[in-house]
Amino acid sequence: MKKILILTVFALIANFSFSQIRFLDHEGNPYENGETITLLEGDAGMHIILNNNTTPPPTCRIEISEANFPDGADLTVCWGGQCAGGYNQVMVISENYAITNDVMELHYYGPEKFRENATFTLKITNKDNPEEVVTLNFETAPVSVNEIENTVSIYPNPTSDFINVNCTNTNAEKISIFDINGRKIEDINITNSNNMLIDLTDYSKGIYILKIGKQTQKFIVE
Repeated sequence: MKKILILTVFALIANFSFSQIRFLDHEGNPYENGETITLLEGDAGMHIILNNNTTPPPTCRIEISEANFPDGADLTVCWGGQCAGGYNQVMVISENYAITNDVMELHYYGPEKFRENATFTLKITNKDNPEEVVTLNFETAPVSVNEIENTVSIYPNPTSDFINVNCTNTNAEKISIFDINGRKIEDINITNSNNMLIDLTDYSKGIYILKIGKQTQKFIVE
């Protein structure tokens, strides 16, 4: 009797499809469900991988939710061989999408020369199992388009060990550093706005984003 019961339970589990939909960065590393990352404004954009490990793939609803965009902002999304722009509110990207291992490209453009921040959530719901919902939260990093507006300077850039950060004319209290996939590396309290020396000896080679208030700068560790 026990053997029959065990076999029956095993059969039920084997026939139930356990999907695992995830967001991955362009290097294949998973984001945590509900993680918040930073999207740098402009043409560079960000590549997100929509990953699923089951066959056949589940049918999913992909949408922008909890959106807070300034007037005139535009989010362009490319996926499945197509692109669509004008996303600046809560809206559906795809109602029935079979996720396998698909790349989604996101580009955010602000309305003014000196950009305003936007926040939004990319949400995927497994329509075959509506309780399975994964989200990735975004906050945008505005970029100054000319040096007169930009009161943040970094040198040397590229670097291999340290950078000097000059951030005059700002009321910000901290410096935030993100990797190219939008993950925050660390926050550093501003102690001397005229010149701060930041130790990067523990950083891997790559491109990073330094954010102070509403201003953003890229730097490279070689």
